[in-house]
Amino acid sequence: MDAFDDDAVIREHGMPYKLVYIAAVLLHTPLLTLGGILAGINIFVQAAWLLLAWMGSAALGIFLFGLAKVMDHDDLRGLPGSGKALMWGVFAMVVGAAMGVGAVVLFELGRPSGA
Repeated sequence: MDAFDDDAVIREHGMPYKLVYIAAVLLHTPLLTLGGILAGINIFVQAAWLLLAWMGSAALGIFLFGLAKVMDHDDLRGLPGSGKALMWGVFAMVVGAAMGVGAVVLFELGRPSGA
């Protein structure tokens, strides 16, 4: 398959697959940057919603990075770097999901109780 034969790639995986891949590749860096900026603001403004915002943004960025790596593994198929791409992708997806769950738990613990 030619590297520039987009029709063959779309026929093989489908258009939604390619759109998810493009979104994962393009969005993970801005989300990580946004998470870092919000984490810096959170140092001075101690708010539960800000903690949820920066951790959620960073978690989604890490998860999307892992998703892009896993999808890269599908394209590399058997090349020497494909196993490493899959390993890092799964690891990043697990870390991103755990960080997202941790953000929700910390948000719930940080809110004042309504009792």
